[in-house]
Amino acid sequence: MPTKWTYPNTCTQYTDADFHVSWMNVGEDFEEVNMIRGEKEIYHIANSLSNDRKNKTYYLVCKEFDWEDLPEIITGVEVYINIRRTGRITDDTIRLYNQGPIGENMADNKIDDIKIYGSETSKWGLELTSEQFTDPEFGLVLRYQPHPSFPHSTTPYLQHVQMRVW
Repeated sequence: MPTKWTYPNTCTQYTDADFHVSWMNVGEDFEEVNMIRGEKEIYHIANSLSNDRKNKTYYLVCKEFDWEDLPEIITGVEVYINIRRTGRITDDTIRLYNQGPIGENMADNKIDDIKIYGSETSKWGLELTSEQFTDPEFGLVLRYQPHPSFPHSTTPYLQHVQMRVW
């Protein structure tokens, strides 16, 4: 039997390149996931002379989930994300997190606004224990990019993030 779907209590961000797009409404004043959006558009500009120009969002770290009734033996993890892609925004990184990204990257190029990653039998390439889920550093790390095949520019709006454990 799975836990109930649970929201994060904190969201922070970091980047590996300053030209990427930061998120608004994260950090110390974080209140609700549905308030998080990109500061500006992420883009893919086609340029056959000097290579395409692309940026991505900053990494968004969601953690401190309020778990109830965690199972003794973890058989799977599911993550529910609703992000308004308003164009052709795709996943770059959808991974579990503990002081850095861990496990399998579940990102794909499908442009559905609502996705469920993982399953009741997917442990994201890890051996997971219930103690890991109660660690305050444990959570998710998310990052988005423009579609690699279609030039465009648009701003991502993160509506909903939840996780449950089987």
